Amino acid sequence: MWRSSLTPAHLVEIEDIEAVPDWFRDLGTDWIRYFSNRLDLYRPIAPRLADLLRHTKRDVIIDMCSGSGGGWLSLIQHLDRLQFGDVQIVLTDKHPNLGAAAHVEATSKSRIVYRKEHTDILASDWDTNDLRTMTMAFHHFPRQQAVTILQKAVSASAPIAIFDATGPGLLRQVPRLFAYLIVPFALALNIFIPLLVLFSTPAIRPIRYTRLVLTYLLPLVPIYIWWDATISILRVYNTNELRQIVGEADPDHTFDWDIGVAGGRGPRAITYVLGCPHTGS
Repeated sequence: MWRSSLTPAHLVEIEDIEAVPDWFRDLGTDWIRYFSNRLDLYRPIAPRLADLLRHTKRDVIIDMCSGSGGGWLSLIQHLDRLQFGDVQIVLTDKHPNLGAAAHVEATSKSRIVYRKEHTDILASDWDTNDLRTMTMAFHHFPRQQAVTILQKAVSASAPIAIFDATGPGLLRQVPRLFAYLIVPFALALNIFIPLLVLFSTPAIRPIRYTRLVLTYLLPLVPIYIWWDATISILRVYNTNELRQIVGEADPDHTFDWDIGVAGGRGPRAITYVLGCPHTGS
């Protein structure tokens, strides 16, 4: 989504610019889906998500800002092994990727469904108390919007699980105020990303000729993913910031909250925020 103001804390990703056509945005989110599933990046969050499902007794997950489906194809396999094979996954997005929707639904045998209509989580009402999730997208929202998302969950008595990749520890040590100063260094550190895009593109489904042209003949897609992946690392909220956001969203402590990091301390570490109404609510 478009940011009305630029701050060091929220450098703009190409994916967030409203003027970017959906078909080009989809080329980036398709790669994220492929990469997330290929490396099983969501594996560390499966036990925590399963615990939340068990505690809240929900059987429907509504995933927000789903892009092309992220790592859900691999994540449902972990949920199956944790005895949650009957949970229905509903993907939603402000810019739904219809090509990816068909691929994900077919591959999951309709265990995952993708809402085809545009879903703006900030503007729309949360009319159910199903479990809400957001994977690798919370950093796209400036602080006040992040607070609003959690407030909506509290108001709807909807359990919520937020997961976000943290990236290389070296970049996470940079004070947020100075993040914009090290963008060139961060891009250099992540030079492997466009190379990964070049090597992995033939394996991405669905096949799009625009992806091939804009990867190998005019390499706009590798540059797009390189920039967005790097900026994402500089934007992601750390656990202290997440605690502050939770405190603003739920000052009356109507939810139980768990905030931390899963997956160790390496580049595959994932921050999480888990919230659910107090038992009996």
